[in-house]
Amino acid sequence: MDRYILLNPSGNITALVKNIRIPKEQYKEISDRIMKSNPAVEQVGFLKILKPEYKFRLEMAGGEFCGNASRAVACYLYKEKLITKKRFQISVSGYPDLIDCYVYKKGEHYFSEVDLKFLKPINNFIENKTLNNQKISVVHIPGISHIFLDMNIFKFDKENYSIQARSIIKKLNLLNLPAVGVIWFEDRQIHPVVYVKDIDTLFYENSCGSGSIAYGIYQVYLNNQDGLFSYDVIQKNREVIKVTIELKDKIITHAKLYGETKFSL
Repeated sequence: MDRYILLNPSGNITALVKNIRIPKEQYKEISDRIMKSNPAVEQVGFLKILKPEYKFRLEMAGGEFCGNASRAVACYLYKEKLITKKRFQISVSGYPDLIDCYVYKKGEHYFSEVDLKFLKPINNFIENKTLNNQKISVVHIPGISHIFLDMNIFKFDKENYSIQARSIIKKLNLLNLPAVGVIWFEDRQIHPVVYVKDIDTLFYENSCGSGSIAYGIYQVYLNNQDGLFSYDVIQKNREVIKVTIELKDKIITHAKLYGETKFSL
C-alpha cells in the first residue's frame, strides 16, 4: 500500500497519498484499495511537486476539484513545515489557476482559507433546469457541478440516497461531467451526495467544501445584487464551513472557503 495520511477537514475524511511518482492511470486502483481498507475515507488525493517552480499540486483521484481537500492540504504543508509562510499558493486538480491559501494555528488547531479568483460573471456559473416540473439551478464551478434542491420541495431519501442521486443526475443529463453533487438544502444546512465519474464513486459526504462554495454562489445569484456576502454553511455532520463571495458589477471576484482541519478522525 502506498504511504498515505488521513486529513480531517470538517469531517470530509481525505486520504492523502504522498508518493509523487504515481501515474494517473493508477489513481483509481489505489483509491479503491484505500477506501476498501478504511471505510471512513470519502476521497483520495495525491500530493505532487510541480517542477521547476516547486509548487505543490493536489490531484484528486477522479481529477475533480475538492475545496475541503485543498484547504486540508494547505494545513498539512504548513504543519509539516514543507511551506513556512502563512500565505502561499498551491495547484489543485479541476481548477485552472493557482489557489491562494492562508493558514494559521490557534493552540493545537489548524485553520485555513482558500481563495478562488473566478473573475467571471455570476450568470456564467448558473444553469437553470427543470426537475419534476419544478425549476432548479445547477452551479458549475471548475472541476465540479452542484445541483441544488430545496428540501421543502424535494424530499431527501436518506435510506436510498445513492439510487435517488444517480437518478437525478441522469434525468438532468449531467452524467458525463467530471463530478456532480446533488445537494439537498434546508435553511443553511446542506446534504451533499457527490458522484465522481472517472473513479465511479458516490458518497453522502459528512461535509463538502466545493458544495459550500457553490451554495454561496447560488445564494448570491438569488440575492441579485453586488456586495460581499458571508455564509456559515452547516454540513451534514453539523460542523460549519464559512464561505465568502464577493460580487462586483455582477462578476465574482473572490470565492473563499474557510474552516478547521484536524489530523485525526
